[in-house]
Amino acid sequence: MRQIRYLLFLLPAIFGGCMFSPITDSTRFYIMGMKQNAQTTRQDCPISVGIGKISIPSYLDKPQIVTLISDNEIAQDEFNRWAESIEECISRVLHEEISQKCDQIKIMTFPFDKHLELDYKVKLDVHDFLPNETKKTITLFCYWRITDKNRNMIIRRNSAIVVNYNQDEQQPDDKYTYIVSGMEQAVIQLSTEISEAISAITSEKQ
Repeated sequence: MRQIRYLLFLLPAIFGGCMFSPITDSTRFYIMGMKQNAQTTRQDCPISVGIGKISIPSYLDKPQIVTLISDNEIAQDEFNRWAESIEECISRVLHEEISQKCDQIKIMTFPFDKHLELDYKVKLDVHDFLPNETKKTITLFCYWRITDKNRNMIIRRNSAIVVNYNQDEQQPDDKYTYIVSGMEQAVIQLSTEISEAISAITSEKQ
């Protein structure tokens, strides 16, 4: 009987210790862009180009990193998340890369000052941006267009970009590091296509 009373006395202490023991959060957060040597936006350029709000499919617009695990199945990882929205990640990489490639043009990103009059705007609609875990590839499929200050369509194109990412099988915990790096490379390739279009349009004005 004494043993039972002793156990009953210990139970609150045991469960209380479990309840108040520290819980380690193993969630990892990722971001694209943020280069240390990224070029700042020039204020003295005669031509300005704005990268507008980027349209993202709802299944991708999540805090979790989303991957394709079979032909018709996607997965959201609760412990590997974006530090900000994927739209902001894409916008930052485009701004960094286009500013570097078109260094004589003032590149702005959404949201813009309502009083700011831009010479051109780039609008981007992302249709697919899924890492394929089976094939170890990143697919970026999007439609983008460039309009002038009078909203006249200058260029419209579809871009289909596929990037392979090399995952170290000996370090499975770093899988998402490779995935995010591959996604950034895909956006960099897209920025090259957009930069070339901007350069072609603005070359006559400079």
